[in-house]
Amino acid sequence: MIQELLQFDEIDKIDLDVELKLDKYIIEDKVTIANSPGSHEPGLAAINAPPMWKLGYTGYGRKVMSMDTGVDPKHPAINSQFEGKYNYLNQSWFVLDDSLQIPGDCNGHGTHTVGIMCGLDRNTHDTIGVAFDARWIGSPSLCGMNSSTSRNIAGFQWALNPDDDSTTTHDMPDVINNSWYDPNTVDQ
Repeated sequence: MIQELLQFDEIDKIDLDVELKLDKYIIEDKVTIANSPGSHEPGLAAINAPPMWKLGYTGYGRKVMSMDTGVDPKHPAINSQFEGKYNYLNQSWFVLDDSLQIPGDCNGHGTHTVGIMCGLDRNTHDTIGVAFDARWIGSPSLCGMNSSTSRNIAGFQWALNPDDDSTTTHDMPDVINNSWYDPNTVDQ
């Protein structure tokens, strides 16, 4: 059957449905940076984000998606940007199985990556994320029963049409963050 499928020009590759892994990361002791109201994280200056903000590119009207360990919607740097506050939950949060039916994070990694994408401390206006005016949607694709390739593909498919109306595009994310990998495709 696989050999027959590979005969179709439309099919470039067939791969195994495997468990995906998070990119390796290290949690270091918190470095104290003297932030003042209106400041931003040093990494944002390194990628020249502030000049883009001055031109008006703040993420306003844009949507980002996290396909990760979930997202904590109560985190103060991202809670006001959760699309689920402004729209139906099933158009803001995708779950394939019984894991995290309501937004949450089984590991903390997904919340961290959403902060990098669109975080902003609304009290001090300390900019944490690149597109701090964007809204976010998510899927806890690396939590629950398994974090397989097929589970992530289901999340990508949902992202193409969260409101289940193929005549609209406003519901689709502009960016999808994936900080995971297929261990079978990495040289060991």
